Amino acid sequence: SLVGLEPDTEYEVVVQAGDQFVSGAFRTRSEGIPLGTGPVYHVSPTGSDTNPGTEAQPFKTIKKAASMLSPGTTVIIHTGTYFEVIPITASGTPDNYITIMAAGDGPVVLDNSLPQYMVPNSLWTYYGPGVHGEQIWYTPNLWTPSLRWGENVSLLKYGADSATGNLDLLKANSWNVTGAWCKVPEEGRIYAFLPGGLDPDTQEMHLGTIGGTSSTILRLDNASYIRLQGLNLRIGAQGTLRLVNSHYPVIEDCDLWSGVRVPPGTTKGIIFRRNRIWVRSTYSFIHYKPGTPVAMLLQSNDGGHIIYDNEFDGDYIWKDAIGGYDNDDLRDGPSRDTDIYDNRF
Repeated sequence: SLVGLEPDTEYEVVVQAGDQFVSGAFRTRSEGIPLGTGPVYHVSPTGSDTNPGTEAQPFKTIKKAASMLSPGTTVIIHTGTYFEVIPITASGTPDNYITIMAAGDGPVVLDNSLPQYMVPNSLWTYYGPGVHGEQIWYTPNLWTPSLRWGENVSLLKYGADSATGNLDLLKANSWNVTGAWCKVPEEGRIYAFLPGGLDPDTQEMHLGTIGGTSSTILRLDNASYIRLQGLNLRIGAQGTLRLVNSHYPVIEDCDLWSGVRVPPGTTKGIIFRRNRIWVRSTYSFIHYKPGTPVAMLLQSNDGGHIIYDNEFDGDYIWKDAIGGYDNDDLRDGPSRDTDIYDNRF
């Protein structure tokens, strides 16, 4: 703990004011949260959403399991990649959490990119060279909010979603990055170039499916007493995890590519521990990622969060690891009484 106390242990507190003493006993919060007493559902890429969700007959999608949540429910997700955007709106109770967890039989990856671009394909057409000789390609797709190359490398985006002239910015490559992309709304296309002149048809390309806050992979919306454990969240234009008016969530042992957002509202008591938040890019030397200044953005004005034993690895992209928006501007009120300790930056 922040002050060296052991979890789930009774202590006596003595307060002295002048020659007056007041004493009392209290017990620290337990770090362990038991599984709930509600139903248990299993999810597997080999399952079907018409199944009952048992271990022998699992659901296919996490979204299906999320629609079945009630206090004490446990959702066990088996290894695989799930191309989903998952809203969670149900709540547990203080003594009967809802748990969504990896089964432990291999990585559980949640990814909101378009799967058809993730394997060698013929979806890209060669356009021509850029000013500095970059090999530029295009594909018909207008709704992508983010573009990632391979397992974990984000490409710089030139221009705005609705702007004209984005292709000229990409061709000029004024920031001299090794990989970048842009939208050309009037053509309904995305243009990109990769490091070393690679052909995107031969590469694993992750194109985000939708924009705005709905592109967050996991969104807790008025969903309190939820535990997320052992999940790998990939891509997400507005971060991979978003907590909206959701009290006392526990996020532990997760691997988050991008960031966590706690927007203005009343979210209190987050326990965030043993997680890794990280990103890689073709433009780390620029020292910031437009639109993503902070790895963990706390705008909620309730606070009471506990953030410890995490790894923040921003590759020089984030302006801050933990903070308000933007940098130190806590314009929606401070996240009061938040303990941040034993993290690695």
